[in-house]
Amino acid sequence: MKKVLKLLFPLVFSLLAYPAVAHHSVAAEYGNAPRVIFEGVIKELYWREPHARMRVEVTGGALPVGEVWDVNSHSPGILARNYGFPPDMVNVGDQVLIYGRTSQWDVPRFALYSLKINGGPEYVLSPFKTPVLDTPEREMVDFEVVP
Repeated sequence: MKKVLKLLFPLVFSLLAYPAVAHHSVAAEYGNAPRVIFEGVIKELYWREPHARMRVEVTGGALPVGEVWDVNSHSPGILARNYGFPPDMVNVGDQVLIYGRTSQWDVPRFALYSLKINGGPEYVLSPFKTPVLDTPEREMVDFEVVP
């Protein structure tokens, strides 16, 4: 019986711990990466769990022009419920001005903090709730040009 328990315990424990493997740390990927602003055109939208995301072709700003970046945000439910940002607010082909952090992992992935769509008002989609794109403080952000 002890042998069976010794074999079953690790198996049961590993099965219970499996869901934790799927989650990731935002701080681990974006924590110390530069905060930047860039302009672009939305090429693709993925409005589904676990995160809403868009593929944006860079047209100006701190990132290389012509590159396509994967811009990640919160889950669609959190965007709609907490930030009043439903899926119909943004469309493929929209011009966007985006503020956030690049990935630290040398991949074209970006954490979205705020954005402006087609020159409209700024939507702040982060817990910081501090507008950057529409304020004089924009000049005070520690921007870096990503090589």
